[in-house]
Amino acid sequence: MDHKKFSLGALFYNNKFVMIFSVLIALGLWAVLALRNTEDIPRTVTDVPVVIRLSDSAQQSGLKVFSPTDAKVKVSIKGNSLTVNQVKNTDLQVEAKQASSLTGPVSDYKLELTEKKLSNLTNYEVVSIEPSSVLVTVDYYSEKVFNIDTSKITPPVDPRYYLNSPTLSSDSVTVSGPKQVVDKVAKVMVPYEQDKTPLTETKHFTSRLVMLDADGNEIKNDRLSLSMESVDVTCNVLSRRVLPLKVDFTNKPYGMMNLLSRVSIEPEEIEVAGPEDAFANISEINLPTIDFSTISPTNNEFDVDVSLPTGFKNVSNIYTAKVTVDLGSYTTRTMALNPDSITFKNLSAGSEAEVYTKNLSVTVVGPPGELETLTENNLFAQIDMTGKEEFTGQTEMAVTISITGGPNCWAYGNYMANVGIRGKTE
Repeated sequence: MDHKKFSLGALFYNNKFVMIFSVLIALGLWAVLALRNTEDIPRTVTDVPVVIRLSDSAQQSGLKVFSPTDAKVKVSIKGNSLTVNQVKNTDLQVEAKQASSLTGPVSDYKLELTEKKLSNLTNYEVVSIEPSSVLVTVDYYSEKVFNIDTSKITPPVDPRYYLNSPTLSSDSVTVSGPKQVVDKVAKVMVPYEQDKTPLTETKHFTSRLVMLDADGNEIKNDRLSLSMESVDVTCNVLSRRVLPLKVDFTNKPYGMMNLLSRVSIEPEEIEVAGPEDAFANISEINLPTIDFSTISPTNNEFDVDVSLPTGFKNVSNIYTAKVTVDLGSYTTRTMALNPDSITFKNLSAGSEAEVYTKNLSVTVVGPPGELETLTENNLFAQIDMTGKEEFTGQTEMAVTISITGGPNCWAYGNYMANVGIRGKTE
């Protein structure tokens, strides 16, 4: 006698069995739901959002809720089982209704919570809210901009090098949040862990920013926000060199070939720092040019600015040098200039000029022997019309004086003449 082997999987290919099995499952689920008595045993709905809304007038005045910003609670409900078991956290909302009565800043202020049904599922009651209250902080929104303090960035540097002031990817940062907390911030700085080995080259790193109060204590408050959490820092390490100072002169008399022997500069040199490769293009520091028309026996000392090329640092911190021109026995002589001898340079071809100034006295500086031999025929004057070629009318213009017959002589001072420019007549 043959016995057929029983197969459970084969039953699911039997339509009658599948139908009976489905009915039994449905009845089982109904029984489970029916047996769960939500009339007496509450069901807990989790992650229900809490709404804290200030009045319109409070918001218009600048008040804002800074905490809690994303509060959620548990709500226990009971009632009809079919309804209760369908309620989701999106069907409920919990409110702190007392928030609408706040008219000024408060910190950790306790507000009771109440529920609000959002959907058509209403055939149930709320048993409890956990927690039943929240602590809120309400304040005026405030922003304050701080220059980032780099005073703690002081790495050791090899004596052959110079540490320039640190540079940051941003020099300032904005702190924002509750006004009462923002007002406690006195400084935003870059903390720095000291290097053990002296630096011999530029160092780059990224550092977090730290807020400090007036006593130097770090402020850690999640209600405050920084416009940037970190900053890129560059510690510029430069090479050091001692370079001489040099000065040049304009309108120098052609006979003063040995002028440098008459010139002294105090100090003669300064120490500077700069990129190693940049020193290949610089061997001295050029001072501002001095015009000989400003030099006389009584005006032969000049305080001039010491300026360095971009990228260099004045390690000596000397920003003014004194230039002295030794004129020895040089003296001055006042001579009359014949206005008719004034010529014009770059005068428009269609214009003509007339000098209205009738008397012009010129102070000439030079060795006594040369000054004695000069006459008014040795004085030449010129007015340069460059940039004023189209001008017509009367005005005052600068006159440039030059001297012949006295190789070591020059005109001291500035001279002006009244002139008239008009179109040529046919």
